[in-house]
Amino acid sequence: MAKSKSKKSPRASAKEKVSKVMNQVKEPLSLLNTLKEEGLANAVALLGLASTVASGASKKVRLDSIKPQLRELISSMGFAMREDVEKLESRVEELELKVSEKEFEEIRANDEE
Repeated sequence: MAKSKSKKSPRASAKEKVSKVMNQVKEPLSLLNTLKEEGLANAVALLGLASTVASGASKKVRLDSIKPQLRELISSMGFAMREDVEKLESRVEELELKVSEKEFEEIRANDEE
């Protein structure tokens, strides 16, 4: 009598497990590849702008004409310009003052009751 093949062979089971793992890994690897490509493209663009600015003295290229592109590139890479950070710090201080004034008014109102 021949054995019935109700169970999968160990080799087929291992292949199936490897296939599942490969399918799970494909998406993150694809995402990493996309991030790598974007990072390289941003780095090349940044170097191109930097070399344009560096050679701008002879070609009369002004930083003001490149600044919007540079700002956009830097922000797309997740960095902030110093003036942006200073504006945000100023805004935070302003909001902290408003919150503390409101809290003081609430405490004062509670004391008067």
